[in-house]
Amino acid sequence: MVRVSSSSSDALGDFAGRPFRPWASGSVATVTRVPVAEQGHDTPGLRGRRARALTSVALPGLLVAIVALLLLPGLFIGPSLDATIFSTVGWRLAAGDALYAEVWEHKPPGVFIPYTVAHLLTDTPRVAWATVWSVTLACIVGAALAVRSLLMQEGASPGAAGIAAALAGVGSSSYLVSLGGGMSESFAVLPLAVAVSLACRGHWIASGVAAGTAIAISFQSLPVLAAIAAVGLARDAGLTLGRAARVTGGVLVVAGAVTAGVWLNGGLAEAADALVAYPSAYVAVARRAGGALAWGLLPWTVLVLLPLLLGVGLALVHRHRLASSRAAGAAAAWILLAIVLIGLQGRFYAHYATPLAIPLSILAGLGIDAARRTLPRRGSTALLGIPFGAALLLSLAVGAVGARDEQEPVRASNRRAEAIAAAVRERTDPGDAIFVWGNDSRVYELADRRPATRYVYLYPLLTQQYATGGVMEDVLAAFRSARPSVVIDSGSIAEGQPGLPPLLIDRPVATDGRDLDLLDPMRDVITRDYRLAEVVEGWPLYVPASP
Repeated sequence: MVRVSSSSSDALGDFAGRPFRPWASGSVATVTRVPVAEQGHDTPGLRGRRARALTSVALPGLLVAIVALLLLPGLFIGPSLDATIFSTVGWRLAAGDALYAEVWEHKPPGVFIPYTVAHLLTDTPRVAWATVWSVTLACIVGAALAVRSLLMQEGASPGAAGIAAALAGVGSSSYLVSLGGGMSESFAVLPLAVAVSLACRGHWIASGVAAGTAIAISFQSLPVLAAIAAVGLARDAGLTLGRAARVTGGVLVVAGAVTAGVWLNGGLAEAADALVAYPSAYVAVARRAGGALAWGLLPWTVLVLLPLLLGVGLALVHRHRLASSRAAGAAAAWILLAIVLIGLQGRFYAHYATPLAIPLSILAGLGIDAARRTLPRRGSTALLGIPFGAALLLSLAVGAVGARDEQEPVRASNRRAEAIAAAVRERTDPGDAIFVWGNDSRVYELADRRPATRYVYLYPLLTQQYATGGVMEDVLAAFRSARPSVVIDSGSIAEGQPGLPPLLIDRPVATDGRDLDLLDPMRDVITRDYRLAEVVEGWPLYVPASP
């Protein structure tokens, strides 16, 4: 530490109010080094260092607590529909099946890694789910901290960056958006945040690798490429060919590794079918009929993300005072392309918005930082805290109401799956195959019985333009070859209630646009060869009519 003295009172005035220039005319400055012992323990610099040290420890802990609390229902209720399918696929991959070729799903392969590892570590489904849930927690917290680091790197204040990180964590982990964990978008938020941060630092290849990793987990991550391009364009007159090539190279490294892995596993053609042919058919169905049913979640999602949107509003109002126009432009490009992508898909589910928490929080942090610098210092906390507090309370209330409606079907489905899995274990041997007429694939995992076909749920077999006669012939051949020991009809909550096309007990069809019934040949086989044995929690269980 140094002590500065001057023979001129004007120089002291300069030091107090303007940049100190000891060489300025009319002043003679002397610099005296003050011993550490005389500095005391309450200097502004030391207080600042203590505050930063406290923040570096307290903020991650606070984020872990907030995100864990919001995700907690998922840990106890169990996985949602999509997460149960991912879990079933991961369980089969851990058992040695080839992805796409022997167990079918239309998601990129990266989403199955946490599930496969979890099933390799334990044979207990509940422990495997807790492991995946913990990975979700780590990814969301890591993404929030990456947002904070990016904002501070771009010149935002530590306080604004910390608030943005907290808002990112809350927005990503609300049950309505995260469905309690295990979703592909929740895993992707960490590499997404890292990709933009690396781009802002000029690490183009690494940014491309991070972006490619996110895309290999969820196709909803594709808009991050617009953000990276915007960062490149902001660095000088334009995105140079070299930078674009390095980003592209990073993405291709991941794409090449994924393609090689799928090819070595013998499922490359099936992967193209699952990742290209099925999504095209799915989008066509959504545009014709299904989309109108799903768009009802949009207002709920907007309210859940309200604190982030309020911060974005501040960024728009103070757009000329933002600490980083580069980061703001990247976030805006990301959001615009994401909206276009969702529109092209023809339907909206709340978990599609999970990756958007990253660009929204970046803009929110920049907006909060700009607003704090323009407001009176003493009143800025109240002027910003009151509306953000109200928005956060409204967001949590709406999220709780929406979560209740989402959680009840998940809780009921997991309860029924556990009950009927116990009945299946009593009636079958460990090497037997079973078949679930429905989308509750977790029955396979809980019963520890292999699926009779590579389709562990029925949605793809009810999708027009995909479920062709050739697909059904292959499914029927696999079904006959496997000779399932039991068949479970999980297509509706209870007998007579609306659901998937009926098996042997008639019921009305609850359509979401995928009600094409090409399953008559399989229904005919089951009608001829199976009989009703019992009904467990509303789900009929059929066994062979003769030994």
